[in-house]
Amino acid sequence: LPASPRLGSRARAALTRASERSGSVGSGCRLHRAMSAKSRYLEEVPSLAAPVATALVNVWYGFEEETDGLGAQSERLELFADGTFEHSLGHTLTRSRQTDLREPTESTCSGRWRLYKVRHLGADVGAAGDRELAFELGPGSAPLHQSRMVVCGQNPVVNGFHGAACRLYPEASSQGRDSATKRRRQGEPAAQQEDTDPGVELEVVGRPPTDAEVRTLTEATGRHSDECYAALLQYGGLEE
Repeated sequence: LPASPRLGSRARAALTRASERSGSVGSGCRLHRAMSAKSRYLEEVPSLAAPVATALVNVWYGFEEETDGLGAQSERLELFADGTFEHSLGHTLTRSRQTDLREPTESTCSGRWRLYKVRHLGADVGAAGDRELAFELGPGSAPLHQSRMVVCGQNPVVNGFHGAACRLYPEASSQGRDSATKRRRQGEPAAQQEDTDPGVELEVVGRPPTDAEVRTLTEATGRHSDECYAALLQYGGLEE
């Protein structure tokens, strides 16, 4: 049957309206994202003697194996109370069929650091939020590894924060976490090797955590299983 001219015009009008609505929705989504990005602003901490800044004065360290198992990256960030810093990245190739164990390569930069509070328009300005580190290159230093780092949450000592290559934790607890991971992979209780790790400040309380406890904490927090194992090992299980 021949198409009805009236039906055709209505269909065209409906398609036009649908297209306009779709375009307006898409524009609205883009506008919302743009406004969300613009709502974020930084408030500089005027003095590094403030508690929010002194809490970060520490030696932060991270170590991560590469996915292919042929290498590892390490990162060390030292924030000094006088506003200076040293930031080192290292890379080590492990033994494989094609290559022998090689000396690690490392590069270090230095300069001054600043701290900012991350704020959002419309939010309570008195509420605790994320922080952002900004790094300025010092004279005679190698290029910066990263110009900014975001410290999420209020307890980076436990949760850490992302550096240039690794997730960073206080150096002593990072060494304890690495040791716990190695012991777990070797299938040995931490107490058997406690004396072989000088300087590690990981306190072993009671029995090693079970796989069920590690799985429960991993699902509840979304953290890596090795991190959950180290936390359970340090604090004595889920009951604490």
